[in-house]
Order: sequence, then C-alpha cells, then structure tokens
Amino acid sequence: MNRRPRGTTLVELMVLVAVIGAMAGLSSYAFERMTRNSKQVATIREVFMLVQDARAEARARNQPVRIDVTPITTNGTQEIRWGRLPCADAWGRTCPDTACTTATACGVGGCNCERRSDAVVMSSQVRLTDVAGTCFSGSSGQPRGSTCSGAARTVLRFDLADQPNPYLIVLESLTGSARLIDCARKPKDANCP
Repeated sequence: MNRRPRGTTLVELMVLVAVIGAMAGLSSYAFERMTRNSKQVATIREVFMLVQDARAEARARNQPVRIDVTPITTNGTQEIRWGRLPCADAWGRTCPDTACTTATACGVGGCNCERRSDAVVMSSQVRLTDVAGTCFSGSSGQPRGSTCSGAARTVLRFDLADQPNPYLIVLESLTGSARLIDCARKPKDANCP
C-alpha cells in the first residue's frame, strides 16, 4: 500500500482561520466590556472618595460642605465636586451664610464657596441620583439637606448603563461616615433594591 504524505488541506486551514477569528472577536468584545466596566467602577470609587473628603473637610474646618452636581452636558457628562460654604460672621456662629441656604450650588445666587474640590467627571454610562445638595454639617459631619439643615438623603445611588444592579454610597445618619456597596454581590445589603 502506497500512502501519500498527509498535509493540511486548504479547507482545514480556512476552518482554523475562521475559528481563530471568531474567538478573537469574542475576546475583544469581552475585553472592551471589562475595560468599560472597570472605568465606570473607578469613577464611582472617585466619587466615594470625594464624599469622604467632603465629610472630612466639614469636620476639620467646622463649616458646612455641600456636594454640587452640574447638569448633564450635551456630550452626556456630569461633574461632581464639593464646596465649603462660608459663614455669615467671622466667628462661625451663623453657618452657612444665608445666600448659600437659598442657592443650589457654589457660585450661584451670591454663594461664593471658600474652597472647592477638583471635579470628578462622570461619563454618560454612569447615572448619579440623589447626590446633589447633600451637605455635611460642620464638626459632626452629619449629612443634611441642600440648605445644610433638616434631614438628608443617606443613600446615594449610581446606575451603570449595562448592569442591572446599582452601586450605593450609604451615609450613616449620625456621623456621616460612608460605605460603598455593590448590589451585585451576595449577600445583598438591606439598602439594595
């Protein structure tokens, strides 16, 4: 019996190339999604650190600090930052100044903040709810409403474009200390929907 030397046929090579191409396409999609999710979570962690920094500023300076969120721009981004609200008198007995209790953000309606943080820019993939107007009172760091008085929201929610479960920043109502919660993790936190 005479055997021909066996090699790879053109059809086998074409099948191999098609399989490799399909696997490369799937892996590049998964890598892109993983990269996008990683950037979204990094933005949420930056906002979490900004909230902690706002509370620390309020406690250290014994002045109220409010979190401001800009409206969504045409390219879909938002900026979030904190501003330390000025007092009406030099001794800090009347804080914040009355101009800041009616204004919605620093630099609006005569409310000129003494100090502002750098902005965290959020893409259109991350939607932020219930954060604007959260204020930390001086000394205690308790979360308050936008006028820095009364009760405040204690759960700040982030919705991601391609994930069903939100991230939450939960503020302890007496001290303002914050926890970052991923609602996709098990067991689910009581604050998760």
